[in-house]
Amino acid sequence: MATAGKAIKCKAAVAWEAGKPLSIEEVEVAPPQAMEVRVKILYTALCHTDVYFWEAKGQTPVFPRILGHEAGGYVPSQLCHVLLLLSQSVCLLLCSVLVFITMAFSRIFGV
Repeated sequence: MATAGKAIKCKAAVAWEAGKPLSIEEVEVAPPQAMEVRVKILYTALCHTDVYFWEAKGQTPVFPRILGHEAGGYVPSQLCHVLLLLSQSVCLLLCSVLVFITMAFSRIFGV
């Protein structure tokens, strides 16, 4: 991977002051450290916790702050793709077994 071990630039919603409009900016993200992975974010949203900290209610304000910690994405690493596929396969197998058991139960007991 071309960015392995390197800092990358990406866009982020940055709050510079409490309650002020967010600014979409390019930020530099350090490479992952031990026990960390880099996640390619595809979608993100603000939750009530983000809004709470953005409005600086009930805590000492810390700005600038990058919002949007609830996100959907993937880990762009070959090893992680393999692990993800394995975990998805196990999940699919367990779901298939559960569906089979449920169907058998409904046929036997007529529910």
